[in-house]
Amino acid sequence: MSVAREKISCQQIRVSRKAIPMAWIRWRETSRGIRLASVQWRDTKGRVRSKALKTSDPRLVEMHKQAVEAREEGRALPSVTVNAEEALTRFLEHVRLTRAPDTVRYYEAKLGPVWRAWARAPMGTWNRPMLEAYIQEHAEWSPRQIQMVVRACRRFIGWSEEAGVACPDFVGSFRGPAVHRSEPETLAPAELDRLLLHARGHRLEPAIALAALAGLRQSEFLHLQAGDVDWDASTLLVRGTKTHRDRRVPINDRLLEVLKRHRPITGPIVRVVNPKNHSNHLRSLRLLCRKAGTPEVSWHPLRHTFGTMLAARGVDLPTIQRLMGHASGSTTTIYLHTDPSRMAEAVARLG
Repeated sequence: MSVAREKISCQQIRVSRKAIPMAWIRWRETSRGIRLASVQWRDTKGRVRSKALKTSDPRLVEMHKQAVEAREEGRALPSVTVNAEEALTRFLEHVRLTRAPDTVRYYEAKLGPVWRAWARAPMGTWNRPMLEAYIQEHAEWSPRQIQMVVRACRRFIGWSEEAGVACPDFVGSFRGPAVHRSEPETLAPAELDRLLLHARGHRLEPAIALAALAGLRQSEFLHLQAGDVDWDASTLLVRGTKTHRDRRVPINDRLLEVLKRHRPITGPIVRVVNPKNHSNHLRSLRLLCRKAGTPEVSWHPLRHTFGTMLAARGVDLPTIQRLMGHASGSTTTIYLHTDPSRMAEAVARLG
């Protein structure tokens, strides 16, 4: 190719690249009817890149688009200065778009007291010593409570960077006390058998079976509808209320028998008096545990029981992760605990 033709082709490439927008927004709709956005752009090599935003907030979507364009052009995006109360309100609005109401209340409970304690200090003056002093004032907090507050603050700081809100990193490299993860509370197989026996015919029998025999979260089995059960293929379509990732879980014969006894024509599989009153059916569950002579557990230990039984039978971690609906494989490792009998069996194999 001659030099003149090479110059013309380079000019054509530049013109074509200018005609293509540097970043654009694409929308998708989840199975629950929620519209979520993703920002896409073309890098220097002409490849299309994409980043899922997990938000429907037009302000945040546009801010992400501007941030991508600024990064590709090598310039800094200006930050918007707002007061702390308005920033927290906008953050909770963002969480409310893609998370369950319980998650919104969680962040409000963790961040609200911090904001009220620092109400007189402008947000631009917040720093790490202020956070350390605030935690020292609450000597009654456990290491886990401290970690939850610190993680909530980090989540807010990450959001402020994405949303272009001027907020200093007042957490920095602060590390709270180490949290020693204990083994999850579970029921033994014999205890689970007794509980299911005493729950036979009870209105909460499907909920107990779905949690202990399919690993469903409380929010998942409360949202499970009759149309989500494929009776011919023996599978459940579990709506990802926490991770927003739906998954299909096989049903074993024991669970299938329970669901067929309580099979509704339409509507929810688990029929409770008041789905929003968690304490109501939690008391009923613990009353059933008391009658069955098992530890009085809540709903999540039943889900842990499912994961523990899978791990005890040698199921690999990726399979357990997909069945449980964990977003990260590190969460699934909590089911790898052992007991003295399995330790003795492992050592005996060496002989």
